[in-house]
Amino acid sequence: AKDLLHAFEEKDPTASELVARHFPEAATGNLQLTGAQLVIARHHGFSSWAQLRAEVDRVNLGKLLHAVEHGNVRQARELLRKRPELATMNVAEHDEHRALHLAVLRRDAGMVRALMQAGADAHQGIYPHRDATTAYLFAQERGFADITEAIDEEERFRRENLSCPNATVSPL
Repeated sequence: AKDLLHAFEEKDPTASELVARHFPEAATGNLQLTGAQLVIARHHGFSSWAQLRAEVDRVNLGKLLHAVEHGNVRQARELLRKRPELATMNVAEHDEHRALHLAVLRRDAGMVRALMQAGADAHQGIYPHRDATTAYLFAQERGFADITEAIDEEERFRRENLSCPNATVSPL
């Protein structure tokens, strides 16, 4: 959208034609970023930027879940590098499972670390029994000491990085 806006401001004929086709009321005037976003959304068959973004999130979350299911840490890290918020997204609108739950159930410490480093919360549970369905508790109840250790280490690292340099960080 920013590239389109810049091209439109530079009077690029392709950008001007795209704006004229998908947002004619802005074609002769001043196009703002939100207008450029609307043009991009409409060009891809969506009525709003929010709908386009939701679809992109759904597709990218699907790719992340596929990477988790197949133990492809490299692919997961690449997706999370571009969109770290994928680590905190629910699997579906009415399903609060997250990629971290799947990684824990697969007993994949490398994937757990990648998701934790991207911001996943091992203490986020699933409705309606959130306290009993956290990824951390899944690991504990199954005796996955390597997974609970990975989560503990990543949480300790997170706390240390968020603390003042002269603060003492407790183990938990």
